[in-house]
Amino acid sequence: CFEWFNVGVCLWWSARRVGKDCGSQIWVLGKNVPNQLWTLSGDVLAKACGGLYLGTLAVTAAAGLHQGYLPVTPGQLWMISDMWADPPGNWISRWSVVQGVHFGALAHIAVYLATPA
Repeated sequence: CFEWFNVGVCLWWSARRVGKDCGSQIWVLGKNVPNQLWTLSGDVLAKACGGLYLGTLAVTAAAGLHQGYLPVTPGQLWMISDMWADPPGNWISRWSVVQGVHFGALAHIAVYLATPA
């Protein structure tokens, strides 16, 4: 259960920190506002990270239960790493970890830019 608690605390802290400190920060890709290609706010970033965290856990748990390799020990909550050891959970988790790193990098940039000098 510590692994699940740890992930939950990281999710809560990340979403709270980015949403609190960077909710009004907006990034624009393009030379000027009328020709912008996309925008991204801190609130959207926090929601995307949370959705990615929880969605990955839900999808890999459902896949493991459907494939029959979860639960490892009947009657016990499995570890997150058990969901990511066998296909399709291992390739779903690899994809989402890469996306999470991208979102995490943007979140760190957001916190940095929102911090007063």
